[in-house]
Amino acid sequence: MSLLPEQRVLTTLHTVALAVQALVRSGVPAERVLEGSGITESELANPARLVSHAQELRVLANAYGYSRDAALGLSLGKCMHVSAYGMLGYTMLASRTLGEALQLAIAHPALLGTYFQLSLQTVGDEVRLSADGYRYAPEMTVFNTELCLVSLLTVVQDLLGETIRPRRLLLSYRSPLHAASYGEKLGCPVEFAAGSNALCFNPVLLDRPLPLADPVSHQHGLQQCLQLEAQFH
Repeated sequence: MSLLPEQRVLTTLHTVALAVQALVRSGVPAERVLEGSGITESELANPARLVSHAQELRVLANAYGYSRDAALGLSLGKCMHVSAYGMLGYTMLASRTLGEALQLAIAHPALLGTYFQLSLQTVGDEVRLSADGYRYAPEMTVFNTELCLVSLLTVVQDLLGETIRPRRLLLSYRSPLHAASYGEKLGCPVEFAAGSNALCFNPVLLDRPLPLADPVSHQHGLQQCLQLEAQFH
């Protein structure tokens, strides 16, 4: 019996743990958020525990269903700091420039745990950090797009050590009912039904040196990332 794509791909528990923590703070018991996922609350503290995208999607769907926040994807994305990505995150911090760090993340999607195909593209006078190719639960498209793009913005800000605002945010879907939350949480213009999903920046930002760059730590971290990714596959 062949497995679905979301059953084949493995990822870490960081997104699941974050969703559970957020809902517990709002008064929803952890077991409700984890219901049907096959993940127990005691496993959330186990760094070696890997879960499938199907399990993670179940937890995110539960979280969204129990939450009263229509913009939960945006809120969770702002909490997804670079340290949540383990060795990949620390290796990104040790990269020379922002562009090098982002290319590292794009090259290791399994460690990033993304449902999207990420890319960096220069279009006209801007660079786009794009997230396309979503092929999982269609009813979670908006939520997962919000989570992905806002978490990427949070990582960019963590890497640079300052609050950077995109020039604009492009989204492939139509304006949702909570559209006003985008401007409030991202602080930039938003274009819906844009045909793609992307954070748009000034291209010079990619050449910005990172404050925590360290070539030795970066090389060591890269080797560790390759070994971890082999385990995921």
